[in-house]
Order: sequence, then structure tokens, then C-alpha cells
Amino acid sequence: MAIANTMDLPERFLVKIKSRIGESRLVYQPYNENQIKEIIKSRVGEWKSIFDKSAIRVVAKKVSSLSGDIRRALQICKRATEMAKSEYLSLIRDKAKDVCEIKISIWHIQKAFIELYHSK
Repeated sequence: MAIANTMDLPERFLVKIKSRIGESRLVYQPYNENQIKEIIKSRVGEWKSIFDKSAIRVVAKKVSSLSGDIRRALQICKRATEMAKSEYLSLIRDKAKDVCEIKISIWHIQKAFIELYHSK
């Protein structure tokens, strides 16, 4: 049994190995927008209140339209959280007024998305 992100994995093997693994394949479909939303909500659990309501929706919509890869969606959420935390800590350091809670907005999501999908 083998698990791969590529469809041509058996073709890449040597003939000896290829004959041992057989030709049967089970192809998993990419996650859709609703599935990605539910997975993200379950992963962030009680912390989902720090996400702007539309932030999770934007992640799910963008990732489902490109790849449906849940790992990418979770990476975007993680990076957006890191950016928001950094922003929050710098506001505290600068002793800015009205700093009460951290909130991950669509802006953080878009910036994280650009970093992860357009990095070199």
C-alpha cells in the first residue's frame, strides 16, 4: 500500500517494484468549501472566536477553488494567527490604547495566502 500526492507514482517505480504493488488505485477527491470550513472550525475549537466570521469562509473558498488541500488551509490559518499575534504584541509593546483582544481578519488571511502561494 502506498499513499501519494501524485497520480503517476506507480509509473515512476522500477518494473520489479511496479508489478508488486498492482494497478488498483483509490483516488480521494479534494475537500470542498464546506468540508474545509468544518475542519478548520473543529481544529481551532474554542479559539474560533478570535477569527473574524468571514476569515474562515475566505480560507475555505480560496483553498477549495485552487487545490482542496486541507494542509494548505491549515497553514494559511496558522500563518495568519502568527501575523495577528505579532501585530498584537507590537501594539502592547508600543502601549497603544484600546488594545483589548486579538482578532484574525480577512487581511491577515489574504496576506498569509499570498505568502504561502506566491513564495519563491
